[in-house]
Amino acid sequence: MFSPLFPVFTDNSTQKKRIKTGGGRRKRKESQTARRFSCERCNLGFYWKGDFTKHMKVHKEPFPCEKCGRSFIEKKSLENHLLRHEKRNAPMPFSCPKCKRSYRREQSFQNHLKRHQLVELPKPFACDQCGKTFRVQQSLENHLVRHQKSKQLLKCPLCEKTCKTAVLLKCHMSVHSEERPFSCATCGKEFKSKDTLRFHQIVHSNQKKYQCTMCDETFKYAHSLTVHKRKHTGITPFICTVCNKPYRTGTALKRHSIVHTGEKPFTCHICGARPHICDVCGKGFTLKQLLRNHQRLHAEVRPFRCEVCGKRQKPFSCGTCGKCFSNTGNLNRHQRIHTGEKPFSCDTCGRSFNQGNSLKAHQQIHTGEKQFMCDKCGKSFSYLRNLKDHKCFYV
Repeated sequence: MFSPLFPVFTDNSTQKKRIKTGGGRRKRKESQTARRFSCERCNLGFYWKGDFTKHMKVHKEPFPCEKCGRSFIEKKSLENHLLRHEKRNAPMPFSCPKCKRSYRREQSFQNHLKRHQLVELPKPFACDQCGKTFRVQQSLENHLVRHQKSKQLLKCPLCEKTCKTAVLLKCHMSVHSEERPFSCATCGKEFKSKDTLRFHQIVHSNQKKYQCTMCDETFKYAHSLTVHKRKHTGITPFICTVCNKPYRTGTALKRHSIVHTGEKPFTCHICGARPHICDVCGKGFTLKQLLRNHQRLHAEVRPFRCEVCGKRQKPFSCGTCGKCFSNTGNLNRHQRIHTGEKPFSCDTCGRSFNQGNSLKAHQQIHTGEKQFMCDKCGKSFSYLRNLKDHKCFYV
């Protein structure tokens, strides 16, 4: 037979080589060709228009949910999402008879019932020091370690205060020291601890994050909101031990107690008696707050002072009439003139007032109390201005 000059390959190795060669050509073509299609939103680039068109569907999201506003690329995804809304609104079939909690799955419900059974298990291990009981012996031993640590508390050498750690004891020792290393950058007031300084700095901020749910009034401090809510609830936890008269705050009770003790902390504005004396210059003041404001002059701390003329500025202005005030409290009281708001109401007759002092003076009509007494003739008055008018006869 005739034999070929060149050998003939019977396997398909040549065909494989051709396929590999073709794939390599496409890769080289992609590497040499720039990415012609680029997304303007995310700056991704694509070689082929089909890939680019498919990618653009990610930004379109044509199927929005009408209940929560979330969007989806495919309609099937939206349908699955809507099923979740229906499951959430559907009633839960498994309800616990003890705590009224409900579940969708029976397995979750059974696991919840086991927790109630654990609570009802006996606690045979009791602490001989405080009487607390435990189910496991190890829990009791861990509890006894706490009693041992409490006996090793660090005691303050100046008072009976005890602290768990040396750091807490060091913080407590600042109470007995007169050193005030932390000062406010706004008003210059000094404090013994950094936490007290942070609490004070809220005074200078306009943020009021504590809001009353009954009247929408906002406050800077949580305790201010607590005291305010007593206006709506009528709770008066502070009771006078002499006449059983109730008050919302301890300060109001302390002010009332002066009537029974005979103490006279408010001196006459005519005779000029001033119990609060400045240690530096000897100047006297009728109120302690006035003395503190005066002492800032010696410390060269002058908040809201003009650097050119030295005249004190009033940074808080009314948005209605433009009148300026030195603090936000006076501004808030002034703005009630424009708004007509009268948040202070009398519990006896229902009459409302725009200031708390006006309400207190009004309530003396119902109680018959007259706390302003003339020191010369003994006559009493319900209002301070009536006492001042009366004393004009002695001048």
